[in-house]
Amino acid sequence: MALCEADHLTEEVPTGCCWRGGCPKKPMPGIMPWICRRRAGILQGKAVRQRQRAKTQGQSLKVAWQDMPWKQVHRRVFHLQKRIDRATQRGEVRTAHTLQKLLVKSWYARLLAVRRVTQDHRGKHPAGMDGVTSLTPHQRLARATAIRLDGKATPLRRTWIPTRGSAEKRPLGIPTQQERARQTFVRQALEPEWEAKLSPHTYGFRPGRSCWDAIGAIFNQIRYRPQ
Repeated sequence: MALCEADHLTEEVPTGCCWRGGCPKKPMPGIMPWICRRRAGILQGKAVRQRQRAKTQGQSLKVAWQDMPWKQVHRRVFHLQKRIDRATQRGEVRTAHTLQKLLVKSWYARLLAVRRVTQDHRGKHPAGMDGVTSLTPHQRLARATAIRLDGKATPLRRTWIPTRGSAEKRPLGIPTQQERARQTFVRQALEPEWEAKLSPHTYGFRPGRSCWDAIGAIFNQIRYRPQ
């Protein structure tokens, strides 16, 4: 143990100051006494972030897909989406774009996109050009790691489905599961901004809304219309 001159000889620190070239002989008042301890705090915080990243990307979690903290995954992604929505409503375009970039780089957003496509979605079974209909937990982790927002989209598999009330059939393009996961991954970042800008009286192709909500809105408009 030795006395550090940067602390005005008031605190004992380990031998060998962390300041490059040793502790200065004439420290600046109010600034220099805290450099050594501040540097140690930065290194400690960096080590903590590395341990947290290892917990979310380690081999134990990659083997056990079901044991992942899915409640925390949903909470973190929803928190970022909520911040994007509020920033858009306030008119802070730069802040909203920064949060969208942060969400695109999130590992939790990748996991949630793959889970929604391969597990939660009702239309998860139709296969694309690759012929894949289901994935193992190890393959789901591989798909989450392989999501990239560059390059061209994969080709669609064209199939013909019947039309209601008619004998004719209409074409339907089915993308691969990897392409669906990438589209869902991008939609998670763009959808909060769209929802904040759209009119409250539009109901088509919006999350949490259906034709029954439109019918209810029309009924209320007619009911409370002044006579």
